[in-house]
Amino acid sequence: MSRPVRDARIGVDGFTLVELLVAVTILALLAGLLFGGFRFGARAWERAEAQIDQAGEIQIVQTFLRRRLGEAAAVRTPGESEQGVLLFDGERTRLSFVTVMPVHLQTGGYSLLDLEYQPGAEGGELLLRWRPFRFGEKVETGGETDQRILLAMVRQVDFAYFGRLDDAESAPAWHDAWRQSARLPDLVRLRLEFADASGRAWPEFVAAPAVTSPSRHQR
Repeated sequence: MSRPVRDARIGVDGFTLVELLVAVTILALLAGLLFGGFRFGARAWERAEAQIDQAGEIQIVQTFLRRRLGEAAAVRTPGESEQGVLLFDGERTRLSFVTVMPVHLQTGGYSLLDLEYQPGAEGGELLLRWRPFRFGEKVETGGETDQRILLAMVRQVDFAYFGRLDDAESAPAWHDAWRQSARLPDLVRLRLEFADASGRAWPEFVAAPAVTSPSRHQR
């Protein structure tokens, strides 16, 4: 009695239900890992771009301040003394001096520039104010000024001034204030601390004001 012939292809072609479920599960896991990697890479790229933008902003502000101090004018305005008052007034949280402003902010001429820190509940601001300056005129307080926010979310600002005070016997040193002096400081330092958690860091800033003769600017 002959046995029925069995087709050898039975059980070989196709997949069982268990095999399909295993394959789908593996594909889902791989897709999840791949998508997670894309999301992680995108977040890392965004953080890197934000850090680059923040570093660029800080570099722009430092370059701006360095150039303004480099073009500071040692000028005097009429005052009680015969020599007048030197227009350079610096404290720990503010600084005022005469300088040349960029063309896109003011059309030619000199300006009286004010840098001032204004504290806030969640973070203060480093403000820039300026207005045209005319030689030979007494500077009045108040009046209209242009204003910009140089940096926001600032926790602390600390200006310092290096040089020899009016006392000829004193040695050059760092001072918290430079007011009503007969000369410009040799160096101006700005230390700044941010209030947010963005990781921004302010490199210590030191610049030398221009050493110019008052008579060169008084016309």
